[in-house]
Amino acid sequence: MSAPVVTIEVIKVPAGEAPEEIGQAFVGIKMPAERLEKVSGVRGVVSKRFAPNCGPSYAVSIQDAFEALRNAGKPNVADWLRDHAIPSFDTIVFRAEECRELTPA
Repeated sequence: MSAPVVTIEVIKVPAGEAPEEIGQAFVGIKMPAERLEKVSGVRGVVSKRFAPNCGPSYAVSIQDAFEALRNAGKPNVADWLRDHAIPSFDTIVFRAEECRELTPA
């Protein structure tokens, strides 16, 4: 990641192709992320189809997301992510309105 890394907490079920229960499991998860002012588009985690322009967002390395889910006691969600996103994706993207930045302690 090239931009400064911040810590985010997912506060809203992320938009996207993951099943509802997978998206719900991300709520409350804290992860390091790169703040992106504009994203020209993203690929669906299931279909791998391109969806244009999702605006301000946060990019999280797939490994950081995987680790955060495991550490939060959600191995089934981490396994789903592994099975559907790895190795096709290096990062997953959350829209800015789905997250909040946490202030460093």
